Amino acid sequence: MALPRPTAAIASRPAERFDTVPWYVHRGDTLALLTYGFLTLLLTWPQVIALNSIPAHQDPLFSIWRLGWIAHALSNSPSELLNGNIYYPARGTLLFSDTTLLQGLLAWPLVGLGLRLVAIYNILVLASFVASAWATYLLVRQLSGSRAAAFLAGLIFAFAPFRFDHYIHLELLWGFWAPLTLWALHRAVERAATTYGVLAGVFAVLQLISCGYYAVFLSTLLPIVAAGLLLTRQNRTVNRWKGVVFGGAIAVLFGIAYAIPYRAAAADVGRRPLAYTAAYSPELYAFLAAPEGNWLYGATAHPWGSNEGHLFVGLVPVVLVLVALLALRRAWVGIYAAVLAFAVLLCLGLNGPLYEYLYRWWPGYSGLRVPTRAGLFVVLGVAALAGGGLTAVLRWVQAPRWRTAVFAVVVTIVALEYVNPVGSLRPLQHRRVQFFAWLATQDDAVILHLPVPRPNALPGNEAYYQWLSTFHWRPLVNGYSGHYPRPYMRLLHRLRTFPDRASIEALRERSVRFVVVHDRLYSPREFQHLVATLTAMREFRPVGRFQSVDGEPLTVVELLPR
Repeated sequence: MALPRPTAAIASRPAERFDTVPWYVHRGDTLALLTYGFLTLLLTWPQVIALNSIPAHQDPLFSIWRLGWIAHALSNSPSELLNGNIYYPARGTLLFSDTTLLQGLLAWPLVGLGLRLVAIYNILVLASFVASAWATYLLVRQLSGSRAAAFLAGLIFAFAPFRFDHYIHLELLWGFWAPLTLWALHRAVERAATTYGVLAGVFAVLQLISCGYYAVFLSTLLPIVAAGLLLTRQNRTVNRWKGVVFGGAIAVLFGIAYAIPYRAAAADVGRRPLAYTAAYSPELYAFLAAPEGNWLYGATAHPWGSNEGHLFVGLVPVVLVLVALLALRRAWVGIYAAVLAFAVLLCLGLNGPLYEYLYRWWPGYSGLRVPTRAGLFVVLGVAALAGGGLTAVLRWVQAPRWRTAVFAVVVTIVALEYVNPVGSLRPLQHRRVQFFAWLATQDDAVILHLPVPRPNALPGNEAYYQWLSTFHWRPLVNGYSGHYPRPYMRLLHRLRTFPDRASIEALRERSVRFVVVHDRLYSPREFQHLVATLTAMREFRPVGRFQSVDGEPLTVVELLPR
């Protein structure tokens, strides 16, 4: 039987009067927060009991290194914060990718307390789910006045397949400052409160230092929301917008200051060519593709784009979005429909009409590689509108008992749509290694790990070597990041013939002192030949064989000066 459309009288009533939710939500926002915490533990299981384990991918190792380097630099030499110990002798290497500066600042005291970096990393990962849900809850409660809508929206934004697709990317999990920015912006306009406008600017800055990708996307979406609020307000007094102007000034000024060292670092890595963006620009079918591990829809996963090309948000949320667009006559619905449409066009990259223009003219876009990461804002738009759709559905249901049942069914189905296993986890060892402890005392120790990848087969094992450096913090010639500096790429070409004279001279130019050979990464024959060659050459002196933190055998030789 078709559901009746809400009458004009019903549509005009405050949303709070129709707010019927289960007992564990309606008794307080705190219980909603606790529920999000429980869902985080459940949907990311077994991560909470495996804080010393990570997915088998190089990006978690990279993020652990970033957290460790920020803590190390702040504790020992704050002026060297941006000069990570990779790609030696390059400078500004922390800027070759998102700095995750805020996450590093939060990790710093935990490192000082003796917590392992891998455990701190996983705590930040898990916290991102709860924070994302809660931030969206606050936003949609502000928009709709409904705790039911807010709870569903938080569930969608925090646990959508997009976020599990990026479970290995710490910075991409920290997108919750975006809904908080919008929440503060709405409050600043609706309450004519300067404080909330300033708070919106602060939240935008926090998004920038948590994830630069999202900050760039947010910078183009905020004007849409602000314009929508301005055009739909009857009272357009200057007072109402004073806080928004102040907040915008804070965000812009900090963004300019933050961009200055990035522009300097770009001299080493260059501007990302549009060809990179083209390789990550999907067709519309990406919005029908779920991650391969998704419990209900994994079979629909399309091979395009691997973990960067799955943008499906679930069937029930899409249905509720349509309900909101058809049944709700609210200004905010139109605003977030525009946000959703704009985010979809951003995700299409060069297959859409906007991205090339933004790449050429909008600050920040020329440094981005993957347009589909705007999928976070697709999810945010869907979350807000789906929350609105739920309020419309609950208004059609007359009996309070049935409203509760409808809410419970909707939330349960969405949660089932979002069952995305985090994948296999591998433990990271933390044994104290005498060789690394000794290296930490050698101020002139510049290290090269072998084997290095071929230039056309990056990244190889570079992230693993980088993680090992957290046990001694000596400079590395190796490196893994969002950009590869040109000198590093030239060195990889020279090292293809190592240990000939040209490659040895290239290492001496970089002041390399120790060459660490990873036995298990070679075939037995290749390893024996390489070590025999190095030990027979007068340029090298054998140092010894050691065990790494994970028990891996290492053969170390010293490159002697001329």
